[in-house]
Formats: sequence, C-alpha cells, structure tokens
Amino acid sequence: GSRPEVEPPEPSGKRYKAVLFIFLEGGMDSFNVLVPHSGCSGTLSHDHYRSVRGQLHIPAGELLPIDASTSSQPCTTFGVHPFLSEMHSLYNSGDLLFVANMGVLQQYVTENNFWEKMDKTQLFAHNVQTDEVAHVDINQDQAGRGIGGRLVDAAIANGFNAGAVSVNGLPEALVSNYGSLYTVDGKGLQTFNQMPWAQPLKDSVMNINRATSLGSGIYGETWSDLVYQSFGENDLLFDAVETATVATPFPDTPFGKQLEIVAKLIQSREHRGNDRDVFYAKMPGFDSHGHLKMVLDGLTTELNGALKAFVTEIRDAQQVWDDVTVVVTSEFGRTLIGNTGNGSDHAWGGNYFVAGGEIDGKKILGEYPDDLSLDSELVVNPGIVIPTTPWDALWNGIAQWFGATTTKDLNEAVPNRNTFTEKLFSQSDIYEGDFTDPPTSPLTLEPTSSPVVPATPAPTTTETSSPVTTPTPCADRTGLWTIDGTERNWCTWAAKTLTVSRCENRDLYAICPVTCNSCPTPAPVAPTLSPVISTLAPVSSPTSGQACCENMNTRMDNMEEAIESLDNSIKEMTVDIDQVKSQMENVGNSVNEILNILQQT
Repeated sequence: GSRPEVEPPEPSGKRYKAVLFIFLEGGMDSFNVLVPHSGCSGTLSHDHYRSVRGQLHIPAGELLPIDASTSSQPCTTFGVHPFLSEMHSLYNSGDLLFVANMGVLQQYVTENNFWEKMDKTQLFAHNVQTDEVAHVDINQDQAGRGIGGRLVDAAIANGFNAGAVSVNGLPEALVSNYGSLYTVDGKGLQTFNQMPWAQPLKDSVMNINRATSLGSGIYGETWSDLVYQSFGENDLLFDAVETATVATPFPDTPFGKQLEIVAKLIQSREHRGNDRDVFYAKMPGFDSHGHLKMVLDGLTTELNGALKAFVTEIRDAQQVWDDVTVVVTSEFGRTLIGNTGNGSDHAWGGNYFVAGGEIDGKKILGEYPDDLSLDSELVVNPGIVIPTTPWDALWNGIAQWFGATTTKDLNEAVPNRNTFTEKLFSQSDIYEGDFTDPPTSPLTLEPTSSPVVPATPAPTTTETSSPVTTPTPCADRTGLWTIDGTERNWCTWAAKTLTVSRCENRDLYAICPVTCNSCPTPAPVAPTLSPVISTLAPVSSPTSGQACCENMNTRMDNMEEAIESLDNSIKEMTVDIDQVKSQMENVGNSVNEILNILQQT
C-alpha cells in the first residue's frame, strides 16, 4: 500500500488575514513605554510619575508625545519611549493603538481581595504567566489550546484554510485541534538530512513508513502518517520560504530575522494555500532586575528596527498592511518602584499596543491609572499595578476580525469573556469600519418543535390586574466637588474601574447612584387592567391513549426479540470458542508428536 502525497490546500478565495503574536519575554517595563506627559488631571502628571519612578523615570523632554485627548484618559498627552519612533509614527498615522493597564485576570479584583480572587494562577511567576498570556484561558475551559490555536480552529470551522507558524520555538499560543503548527528557525528553514551523500536516507524512511499491511497496528499507522505528513509539509513550507523574496532590508538581529521570515510567509500565502495565518515571534531579555533603563533602551531599539522594516515591507512593498494585525504582549509589567540595582521587579498590569492597516488607531483603550503612588487603590507595594483590563477584552475584538463571527465561536476562542462583559472590546472598538458585533452573552438553545395537538376552542379574554411602576429620577452628580482635599468629578472617577470598591471607600452611593447601582427601587402605583388571553389545554382522547399503549407494547416486543437474538449470538460465540479450543489442542498434539519423532531420529 501507499500513503497520499501531501498537497497544498487550494485557497478558498476569501480575503486573507494574519495575526502576528509578538511575545516580549521577561516582563516588559511598559510604564516606561507609555508615560504621562502633560494635560493631566487630578494626581497624575509627569512630575508625579517622576517622583514615583525615581531613577527609572524618563525625562519629559526625551519622550515622543502623542495626542490622547479623545481617549478619556487622565492625560491629554502621553509620551512614548524615545527609541520607539516607529510606534510613535504608526500611532500618529492612525495605525496603532495602546491598551493601558492590561494583564491576566480571573475576575475583577481590588487591592484587598486579589490574592483570593486570583486563585487559579500564580502571579508574578514567569512560567505561569507566560502560559496565561499564551492561552488566555485561566479556568482551562479549553485546556491544551492556545489563543492563536483557537483562532485557527474557529477560522477552519468557518470554511477558511488556516494555519499557524512559529519563527521561535514551539509556543503554547499556537496549539490547536485542527490546524497544523509549523516551526521555522529565524535563520531559515531546513530540509531533512541536508548532507547530499545521505539523501537516500530520506527515501528509505519514506519507504518504510509508506508500506501498510493487514498486520499494521493503530499506533504504527498513526506514527507513519505523522512522519509522512511532516516530510510533506516541511517540503511545501521550505519551497514557499525559499521562493519568496522581500523588497525591504531587515536588520541583522535575531528579532529582525524572525520578522523577515514572517514577511516571506505572508508573501507566500497563495503558494501555501492559506487565507488565515497566525504567526508567533519572540524577543527575550526584558527581565531587567538591574540597569533597567539601559537594558530597555537596547531592547526597544532592536524592537523598533525590526517592526519598522516589517511594516515597510508589508505596507509599501506587499501592500497587505490592511490584512495584518500585530499584537505585542508580555507576561507582566514591572514594579513602578525601582530596586537597589537600578532595576525593577516582577509586577502585573502593563501597557501594550496593537498595530495594523485596519486598526482604528491614534487612541488609548483601557484605563491608565490616575495615581501611580502607593496611595492609589490600584497600586500595591512595591509598586505593583493591579490591571483593570483583561487580555480577554483585547482578544475578543481580534477574534471577531479574524473570523470568529458567532457567539459560540467567541465563547470558544475567548472562554472567560463573559466574566468581563462590560470591559470587552468589540471589533468596532479596535478596527475601522462598520461592523455588526455578536452578543457577549452565552448561547441559548433554540426551543424544540412541539408535537401537533388537537385543535382547541377559540381563546377567550378576561381582565386581570398587573402592577405598574412609575420612574423615579436617578442621576449622578455633575461638575466637580472636593472630597478629602481632592477636587474632581467623583462619579466619573468611580466609573473608570473597580466601581464597587470606589463607591464603598468614598461613600458615593447617594451622590452617584447610577454609577454605584444604588438607584432607589420604584414604588408600585395603582394597577391598571390589561387583557390576558387564556386557552383551554388539549385533552387527550381515549383513542390517542390507546395508540400510545399499543406503541409501547410493540416496542417491548421488539426489545424482547433483540434480547433473544443477542442471547443466541452469545451461545453461538461460545460454540465457536469451544471449537477453536479443540482445534488448538489438536495442533498442540501434532506438535508434540513431531517433537517426539525428531528426538527419536
């Protein structure tokens, strides 16, 4: 027998889309990537940031300013790290947005209960938080699959040819049920056993795994199928990468080489037959416990150079920038307060960015903390910022753009999304265009069809009373007022995040009833009469009851016949087994006779 050759899938003819998942390993100091600059209200200002960060702060004059006046953030102007000029340019051109104070969340938490409410994970641990960011499935509802892998599965389920490619290792983020996971080293792709004199070795391996027989076991068949598939897919991917060319010079850095491979793979999308891709790239080194500013300067320089080349190639040369979404992630942020080694330690919430041609950019989503000191309800010692936006919120909108269009798709792609219903970003929050966003609640089953019943008499109407309530005026206080020496609109402040905690701590229930969900319950007033339709329930006739019993008796007879047939089969099987035993005894006797003859000779 033989196994079929691996052939590239035919493109579906649908529009191509790709997500590039970039993981900045080690915990990026993202509060030095997005910094308060000017036009701030309340406590937050650049001076406040400088006083908190101390020796780790970046002077205002070095920052690259961006306009955030339309983003409902505590500052109208923020500053981008001085060595991220490409991110600054993309933001100003509307192709990049930031998400402020995002991180791994199991549910909404406060400074007083986050240890108890984050019991499904281990905060501040590199390995655990790396897995959380890769899976975005803190309750393990879709255990074994990563966020990128679930996007691939959703696309395949909706008729797309989808796959995943890593240019750095075997990431959990790309593991899926239905799509293949390819890996390409940043230096390029290699074929099996590249030494020319050893090439026949591949042919031998292929021949061994190609043959099948009646004695082949399921494990052997599975192994051979996977070996054969691996050879075929490797050859297809090797041809795609080797024949693809890029018009843009990429930096000769490890990360630059990774993004060059991704650009080649996007260029070869038709050769590979894919119309949906998820790519994974990784840049290590961000665990800066010492000399943080110097380390971050070097890393952002490499990151900026590679991304600039990638955007130039995809946008200007290949002209498919509208079809690509770049998502920059890290396992956690770093403490705002520095350590004794001019570094910073493991923390939680951070600021990240998303870029692409269809991104509705030049804005900051999420909620940048309005106080970075230990007096803040979002900051715990030693400067750990509690995130207010979960990763689930961002991936919800990206999943919609990628092809998860139904509530079922989204609940599978982002399993914990319904915990954060009011925080979720839809496709229209992240991307430009007019979209019809699916609902965020779980699916409800459609009612099953009812059996046909006998006709009923025409309905009659009677009068009954139903209580009616009159609306009670309920509104938050407007304008500014002072509490504990601080003047602000406290209702707006409470609505930003952790609403229940802020309403309790500042006793805002009476002043901000809408935000604090404390509007008084309307009192019932005089009832009014409304018609209610009553119908007579169908009564089963003797004929229908008799038919039901006859049907049941027939089913009982059929079951008895089936049991009798099964009993006869077992008896026949027993006879067959006895015959086999007898034949085996005869064979054994014959063997013994032969051995006796051999011994005598």
